[in-house]
Amino acid sequence: MSRESLGYFELLVLLAILSQGDEAYGVPIAHAIEHSTGKPVILASVTGQITTWIAAHGVIAVFALMAVDAVLPIGGELVMLFAGVIAAGVIGSSHPTLFGATLSPGVAAYLVLSIAGALGSLGGSLAGWSACSPAGRLASRLASWPARRRARATAPP
Repeated sequence: MSRESLGYFELLVLLAILSQGDEAYGVPIAHAIEHSTGKPVILASVTGQITTWIAAHGVIAVFALMAVDAVLPIGGELVMLFAGVIAAGVIGSSHPTLFGATLSPGVAAYLVLSIAGALGSLGGSLAGWSACSPAGRLASRLASWPARRRARATAPP
């Protein structure tokens, strides 16, 4: 597995996903990239980028993309669909890799990619929950503060 840095278009896709938040689906991502660059973007290029990551980096890409999908909806269905295609061996030039070892197509590759997707989704969900849980408790305390203050002011001494 090579250690290449992200290209310009890959960075644009990631920035568009982050800027779109809950609306980070294919068309809004393409519109955000078009808005930031002033150039038209073919929607297939965004989908193609996700599938290229999976084909190039295998199990790690499935895990990472599903972790991101748990927090920002980037298309986990596409990730797992393409992982299944690779596991079945439909794309002859692409075989899943796990820590540099190439997995042969079949049930073992399907299980490894499925488990990677499930663990990635779980990890992303736990990371999102742990990041937002303290903020949620603080927000509920701040929201109930006026009511607590009124209760103290009207309580008999």
